[in-house]
Amino acid sequence: MGPRPAGNRRTWVWWTSGKDSAWSVHLLRSLPDWDVQGLFGVVNRGNGRAEMHGVGKELLCRQAASQGLPLHLIEYDWKAESNQYAKAVRRGLAGLSGEGAEVVAFSDLSSARHRERWCELLRGSGLEPVFPLWGRDSRCHVEDMLSAGLQARVCSVLTHALPAPFVGRRFDRDFLADLPPHVDVCGEQDEFHTFVEWAPGWTEKVTVAPGGTTDRYGYAFAEMAVASGGSSALSAVLVESGGADRPGSQSEFDPFIEIARLRRVKGYVDARIGEEVRREAVADVAAMTPSAFSRYFRRHAGRTFTCWLAARRVAEASALLRDPDVSMVLVARKAGFGTDRNFRRVFRKVTGLSPSQYRARAIQESRSSGDSRRK
Repeated sequence: MGPRPAGNRRTWVWWTSGKDSAWSVHLLRSLPDWDVQGLFGVVNRGNGRAEMHGVGKELLCRQAASQGLPLHLIEYDWKAESNQYAKAVRRGLAGLSGEGAEVVAFSDLSSARHRERWCELLRGSGLEPVFPLWGRDSRCHVEDMLSAGLQARVCSVLTHALPAPFVGRRFDRDFLADLPPHVDVCGEQDEFHTFVEWAPGWTEKVTVAPGGTTDRYGYAFAEMAVASGGSSALSAVLVESGGADRPGSQSEFDPFIEIARLRRVKGYVDARIGEEVRREAVADVAAMTPSAFSRYFRRHAGRTFTCWLAARRVAEASALLRDPDVSMVLVARKAGFGTDRNFRRVFRKVTGLSPSQYRARAIQESRSSGDSRRK
């Protein structure tokens, strides 16, 4: 992503229903300088479906709810004049900017055509386009997603690049092995698009079953519908993993209980960020045994509790470092790092910068921003 700006930047992620959008949310939430506040996307007013993916609003809303994020959808009429799309998006962007948004994140890896389009749409909006996945190798990126347990189905294919029977298949290693050599394994040139059922950090698995196939505009679209039992939060994941991590039977499962549990954990940690935080105490807050909590947290957050706690401490330290009058020793203590050496090691591992380098950059950016405002 390159050097990251100082501050927890209020970020909305461009949401398409697909794997790369989901991975951008996961990645940005793991980094201290980005505050993911919601998802932003566009649907056709006529049929309520997402562009290129053909996924309906109900499924998009289920995906957003599984991430605990609001979804802001803009409707446009594809039959109207050609600039209707841009006008609709810019109206929506103006609304986000008015609510305090600073950044819109897009999930392209290498498509200069797409990147240019997004930058043009944001020009003059006061919002900054960022590309958290830009420059990633497609195969390494796909392997990272699949290894982390991301689950998705192919919801549309460009028929001059892929035969229509590819639509509706699971996005997995078998699918990748069957792709012709000319097709990018991420579908970066719009050869195919996906609908994500689960990704790290989700509290709900949105299981879908592909129905009939429709051909239009050079694409084959699969009609996606929620599979039987698929709307229960993470029910399928918990069954596969052994449901003993939660109380009660599968029929008693409530996604809002899981969201509340994670919020309690986060609130407990944030209130004690400068103190020693023991796993046993956090497990008590979650009403779980320590071993069950460790498995539960990794499955829902996509990483271990220890790694997540380190990132939270680094985020606290990042905010403190922007004040040049706060000493490094005090920053380390207030952020909960036991020793100065541990503080420097963990901070560099998470941000790629030493605390001193981060402070110098943050101060310089603050001065530059002040100079720009005065001009």
